[in-house]
Amino acid sequence: MLLNNTVNMIHPGTLLQERYRVIKSLGKGGFAEIFEVCEFGTPKVLKILLRNSSKHISLFEREAEALKLLRHPGIPRVQPDGDFIWKDEANKLWHCIVMEKIDGCNLEEWQSGRNNQSITQEQAFDWLKQLVGIIECIHKQQYIHRDIKPSNIMLQPDGKLVLIDFGAVRLITDTYLINIASRCGVTRIGTSGYTPPEQFDGVALPQSDFFALGRTFVHLLTGKHPSELMDYHTGEFNWRENAPQISPRFADLIDLLMASLPGQRPQNTEIIGQCLEAIADCKAIGIITELSLTESGRQDAHTTKIKSIKLKIGVAASMVLGLTGLWFSSPQMAVVFNDIGVENHLQDRLGTAEGFYKSALLLNPNYGKAHYNRGSLYEKQGKLQDARTEYEKSIKLSNFGKAYNKLGRLETLEGNYGVAVEVLKEGLQVTTDNKVKEDLLKNLNKALMERDRYERKGN
Repeated sequence: MLLNNTVNMIHPGTLLQERYRVIKSLGKGGFAEIFEVCEFGTPKVLKILLRNSSKHISLFEREAEALKLLRHPGIPRVQPDGDFIWKDEANKLWHCIVMEKIDGCNLEEWQSGRNNQSITQEQAFDWLKQLVGIIECIHKQQYIHRDIKPSNIMLQPDGKLVLIDFGAVRLITDTYLINIASRCGVTRIGTSGYTPPEQFDGVALPQSDFFALGRTFVHLLTGKHPSELMDYHTGEFNWRENAPQISPRFADLIDLLMASLPGQRPQNTEIIGQCLEAIADCKAIGIITELSLTESGRQDAHTTKIKSIKLKIGVAASMVLGLTGLWFSSPQMAVVFNDIGVENHLQDRLGTAEGFYKSALLLNPNYGKAHYNRGSLYEKQGKLQDARTEYEKSIKLSNFGKAYNKLGRLETLEGNYGVAVEVLKEGLQVTTDNKVKEDLLKNLNKALMERDRYERKGN
């Protein structure tokens, strides 16, 4: 009897590559069909691509390459020869991957079997540590998963987690960075409720995985799908009240993972680890305090421990603000965020634009162009003092000609004609762009005329 009508040449007993004996179908997922196979007595999983478009083949091959490279107990293994093209009896070609079989059930199934009860903080803490370790392995190889969610996390009988379904995995290459900077040829992929806004916009980064990780734990801690917790009238994501069992510190970390902009999230897995360590230490202090220790030696140790915790939290906070990071905190990423900000700015989505300018400056505080753009936004909002500050930063950091022009114009409008003249003259000396020079000259002439008129009135 045939297992299905799609890969209809495969049935129990079919032998592929003279080594993989088909046992049964495990169903379909995404654009593939999954089978259990046996390789010389070892159970494994066979994944067969059902789509033959170049896009789907590319994603499938990328998944195979990633799983062959990544080596971690929390990631299914694929042997070097574990991907191949199989020709069926009708001479049709099928792209295949054979990978390690993971025993257990995924977390969506596991939670459903418990009537969607919320998990404890202790359970969440352990699972978060495990998943951060898995994601660290992925990111260190410059991959991003792009589809973290409960159904893609397997819980094994020994309590260990495995992250599965690398069908959306992406390698961060120079070409990829150029593509997202130019918004060209980037695949938009993800799952509603878990995927961050920038990924749906075609800009997936390592920090996008952190957002999905946070949303995954919201689901586990509340027992509700993230979409159920969104107030679509106010735009607020009300999840904390549905997870009263967790501490404010742990909730703060989950919120940090889910920050709306990538630059506001932790910059790497090390920072998340630092935060978890600080939370664990704070919990230990709470236990010690409850014991009401009075011996001076113990109290001294208690005080020393508190100072250590404060230091750890301070280090973690400074890293969150972008003072350290991996390749994804590079100036090139700041350019991407700045450009997205400009797109939103031009379409009068000023709140969104300001958020992206802020992310750009978190990644590269010395990015003069982003300071200029934020100044233009503030000027449009009537925040002239804030605009002046941003223009001054842009001039100081990069001698950005347009910033001289805007600052000189502002000074003229506010009656500071002498200052305006000096700023505009300095801009003319450093600017090479002819169009900007024309604007500078126009505003310089206006400042000189206003200064002369003011001086004549004074006489």
